[in-house]
Amino acid sequence: YALLSGFEDYLRGRGNSQNTIAKHIHNLSTIMGEAARRGLVSMERLPFSTYQVKTVYTEHTTLTESELQRIEQTTVHVAVRDAFLFCCKTGLRYSDYVRLDERQFQRRGQSLWLELRMQKTGRVVQLPLTLLGHLLGDVGEHPAIGDNCNVNRKLREIVREAGIGKRVPFHVPRHTFATRLLERGVPITTVQQLLGHSSVRMTQHYAEVRTSTVVSDLERAMS
Repeated sequence: YALLSGFEDYLRGRGNSQNTIAKHIHNLSTIMGEAARRGLVSMERLPFSTYQVKTVYTEHTTLTESELQRIEQTTVHVAVRDAFLFCCKTGLRYSDYVRLDERQFQRRGQSLWLELRMQKTGRVVQLPLTLLGHLLGDVGEHPAIGDNCNVNRKLREIVREAGIGKRVPFHVPRHTFATRLLERGVPITTVQQLLGHSSVRMTQHYAEVRTSTVVSDLERAMS
């Protein structure tokens, strides 16, 4: 217990946020639990049942329709801009976008689909690109955009040109994709499948309703 408490203080001293600290403690718990199951340590000696580390609520950054349009009109770092907008339309992570292969793009009648195995979870997702309004030109056209650090630096310049006063790293497209679908009334279980989540509880993470949506829903109900 004292070691975990010291580890938490160490992480906080390094400038980590409360949720990052909780993630590290959780990962350590998972590793030690596996060690105990393999008989490498005694389960009775593990302090994780009594050591509790809290997480705090953080609001996810998402982009509105008008903000997406302003980004689409920017002229700097075009490859990164197009990749970013494509991920806003599909919910892909950076790690999945950079692994795209033209063989993953499939024609099914008049529709274009993307089928890929997500790197983070190993789950296979099928995305109806024609319905989602994909922004790439030819099938499989996905220009190289560089490493994640440089991509986020270029995104800051794109967002600055678009006049958007938000911090917009490359994970924002995933939040934006989920939020746009949920606000349009797409069932959360469908959004779960499109995101490749194993549990709908993970998708509920994105189910934050904007004030504008509350107003429109009430106006529709009261009319």
